[in-house]
Amino acid sequence: MVINGLVVSGLAQTTGAPAQTTAALPGYKIEETRLGPWDAYPLYPRNYALSSDGRHVGYIAIDGRSLIVDGQTQNLVVNGRPNSFSISSDGKHVAYGVGRAVMIDGHTDGNLYKVISQATISPDGKHWAYGAYGAVKGTWWTVVADGNTTQEAQSNFLHLGYNEINTILYSPDSKRLAYVGSKGKMTAVVDGNADPAYDEIRNLQFSADSKHLAYEARRDKFWSVVVDGHAGTGYEEVAGLKISSDGKHIAYTAKKSNSDQWLEIVEDWEFGEGGGHLTGTAEIGVAGAMFSQYIKKFNGLGVCTPRPNDICAYLTLGSTASFSPDGKRVAYLSVPAIPDKHEKSSFAVIADGQAGPRFNEVGPPVFSPDGKHMAYAAMTEAEKVTKSEYSANNWSIVLDGQPGPKYTFILDGSLVFNPDGTLEFLALKSISQSVGIFLTSPLYRVKYIPTP
Repeated sequence: MVINGLVVSGLAQTTGAPAQTTAALPGYKIEETRLGPWDAYPLYPRNYALSSDGRHVGYIAIDGRSLIVDGQTQNLVVNGRPNSFSISSDGKHVAYGVGRAVMIDGHTDGNLYKVISQATISPDGKHWAYGAYGAVKGTWWTVVADGNTTQEAQSNFLHLGYNEINTILYSPDSKRLAYVGSKGKMTAVVDGNADPAYDEIRNLQFSADSKHLAYEARRDKFWSVVVDGHAGTGYEEVAGLKISSDGKHIAYTAKKSNSDQWLEIVEDWEFGEGGGHLTGTAEIGVAGAMFSQYIKKFNGLGVCTPRPNDICAYLTLGSTASFSPDGKRVAYLSVPAIPDKHEKSSFAVIADGQAGPRFNEVGPPVFSPDGKHMAYAAMTEAEKVTKSEYSANNWSIVLDGQPGPKYTFILDGSLVFNPDGTLEFLALKSISQSVGIFLTSPLYRVKYIPTP
């Protein structure tokens, strides 16, 4: 295969072990396909990479010499543990950086730099980009795309040479490239055009149709959501930015000045030839209190281990909101305003103004293509299986309010609905009763298939 003049071998697809049907939820049958062993740890902080559609996963094995995608092993060409890693949407192409080189499907792009970071491959697998230290004049960082320093870096280096490249992102259609560079202030650059500078930028993302770029930004003491370069309402803090599929609605959590409460905010935007502008802001509910008030305990592997009177909670709000494809429904995560260390089930998903059951931890919800069904990952308190051991399988998918079979861990970002209504995700399922033993937890692709 040739990618922009570079001959690459690509990754062969793996079919995994034969699918097995397990206990079903009403209206669905559940199929599990074993992809292979999982020999990477810890899961906190996340040390694996998902494709942009969440259907494929890759990680570097514990030995540091193997790259594993969907259970298939590929030897690393360059010695040393990669410092960044990215997978195409079809799972066939990978990019990773090691030391001074970037590897695309096992081949370099012919460049060596002092240091590289943020190796990223486009969803279609045809383009790649990364941050390079010393790529153009002196010792600044800039972005290299498809093996070449970006045109804007070559023509205006003093403006686009940075102290650090924080994020690199391709649009879903693979036609647009955005990144965040910092040089005193932080700047988002898309299609070679720099937005106004801010003190801090995070959560960079494109809309599903690739037409709009949004992120959270701070200037002085106030945070706001920026869409296509235009800032919305300012708050003391914002988090959890999410764009609706049609690109017309923005959801995020926000904290007003002199308040401990977080609110779920929805903004409406209109877009024309002159760009976008904010047309309305609504507070649709209370998201809860600052998560730093919660307790987060880890075992020796860095895995959150729920025991009686412990709470395993996210320390940041993360991407908690989700829109239905038609933009008419929104769901978000809620936590109690006043934490209680004895409360074992603290997280709930709010949809259509109604709270679902509470769990120890909850992942971001997703909607089915027709907007009629909603699912999310949830963790319950670990069940005691012996006098001194707790069950390792305490995560499940909650579909329309009903929890399914339990797993050791459900990979964050892997939960997706297919066009035919099938729900699928990637999960680890322990064959040991010991909590946190991931070396005995094979990787599975799980599908909830609608039945007539």
